[in-house]
Amino acid sequence: MAENISELLPGMRRLGMGRRRPTVTDMTYGAGYSESSGDVHSFPEEGMPARNAYQLIHDSLKFDGDPALNCATFLTTWMEPEADKLIMENLGKNRVDIDEYEATERIHRRCLAHLYDLWNGPDGNKSEVTGTVVVGSSEGIMLGGLAM
Repeated sequence: MAENISELLPGMRRLGMGRRRPTVTDMTYGAGYSESSGDVHSFPEEGMPARNAYQLIHDSLKFDGDPALNCATFLTTWMEPEADKLIMENLGKNRVDIDEYEATERIHRRCLAHLYDLWNGPDGNKSEVTGTVVVGSSEGIMLGGLAM
């Protein structure tokens, strides 16, 4: 494989690559990376650059429907940009490790107390409310049913 993509494709400036010297990672599919290039159910012999892996997955997900247009669910699929930003900033935290992430646990407990209040739980010590975090609504509904 050529070290420089411009060896493979002369005229890269016409393709919008500017004056920068293009590399193989600039052209994911031109570099030979695709799902059809091998067994997708086991690890390949050689890895690929992160940019190429991102591009392959990003392009594959384009075929999924737009969540904002999903009328077959009772969930909202939009949230404020600040909530999105908070999620991205905290994705690496292990929610189960409450000793390491004490502030996350405190916020979790506050959310449980708010839900308890929202659902008109009996008056009492709201800091002692029991609950758990779930990823989706189906899990939440099933756990709620079990609790009843």
